[in-house]
Amino acid sequence: MSKKSKKPQTYLAIDIGGHTIKYAVGIFANGKLKVQGAYSEKLPPDVYENGMIKNFEVLEQTLRNGIKHNKITEKKVVLTIESSEILKREMVVPKVDKSDFIDMITYEVGQYLPIDVNNYVLQYKILGEEIVNEKEMNTILLGAMPKDMAKQHFDLMKACGLDPIAMDVHTNALSKLVEVYEQSSSVKRFNTVAYVDFGYQRIDVNIFEKGVNRLTRIIKMGTYEVDQQNASQSDIELSEAEEQRMKFKDESLIAIKKAYDAFNNLKHAHSLGEISEEEVEFKSAYSYTIFNHLEYIHSCLEEVDKVFKFYLSRSVENEINQVLVYGGTALCKDFDKIVQEKLDMPCGLFDPTKQDFITLKTVNESPLNYINVFGALIRN
Repeated sequence: MSKKSKKPQTYLAIDIGGHTIKYAVGIFANGKLKVQGAYSEKLPPDVYENGMIKNFEVLEQTLRNGIKHNKITEKKVVLTIESSEILKREMVVPKVDKSDFIDMITYEVGQYLPIDVNNYVLQYKILGEEIVNEKEMNTILLGAMPKDMAKQHFDLMKACGLDPIAMDVHTNALSKLVEVYEQSSSVKRFNTVAYVDFGYQRIDVNIFEKGVNRLTRIIKMGTYEVDQQNASQSDIELSEAEEQRMKFKDESLIAIKKAYDAFNNLKHAHSLGEISEEEVEFKSAYSYTIFNHLEYIHSCLEEVDKVFKFYLSRSVENEINQVLVYGGTALCKDFDKIVQEKLDMPCGLFDPTKQDFITLKTVNESPLNYINVFGALIRN
């Protein structure tokens, strides 16, 4: 008698980031992702940072408010988070029976990584098989999450009256989404694609070769630092600095860059004594606020470029054919064009909702902000 396949299940996916909580309710079945709704709720300050809960009670109430406000009734939840404290390694390990795999990985991690494996929750994805010294081996992508971090989030979901089914790191959620995305008939296929998430407190870089994640890096930079700088310079609250920056979100970064170059020419003229400082500010098309943002974007891209160069240096055969960007900063008008110009690589926005495998019923902002929850909804 054939074994019955499990009936596809609707889930609530939650992504707790450095700035907002994202929710998505949906179901994955027969290679199609149907998202009933995607919502977000802004986080209060000093509540959550780098994957660690700093104020449990406030975060719980914020989650509850978001669930109530968006009329979310689904209780089975998949949580996706990211943190620099989560270790990620590509490892080559002996091929064993599936039932023995986690024990074998636990042993290998204990032998070769400088951590107490008993303090971590291990997650892995098999990337491929190879023969090494006449032995069958598996190449895996390992994720090791501190147990106290995992327990914090499990307790949080329970406190919110939810039923936690799984916890994904962003890398794994993205990998599942990319796998389905690149199989879509309408997607132009490239050999190697870099997916870059420009978040509020962090930049996640993942490089995929033929749909397989071969390198992942976290860069501790984000627009949070721009807001801090502007708040300090103008002696205003952080929230007000963010509001000032957001006023320019629909302005073309290409136009801002041209104005920025002109501004630097004015500053040079001032240094030569040709014009006064007041004239520099008067003739400037934009404020220091947006120029600080543009400068910071350039600094971030320099760090991304270092990751790319590291990847390219690993093998003469390595290449990056396309860069796809997403996350809050990617919503800035012409951001992808700035990235393409700075990195000298073809660049576009990563919006899977434009493909035929995903349908989205309700969303309260750009899908570029919901990549991780979309991936978390894919349960095989």
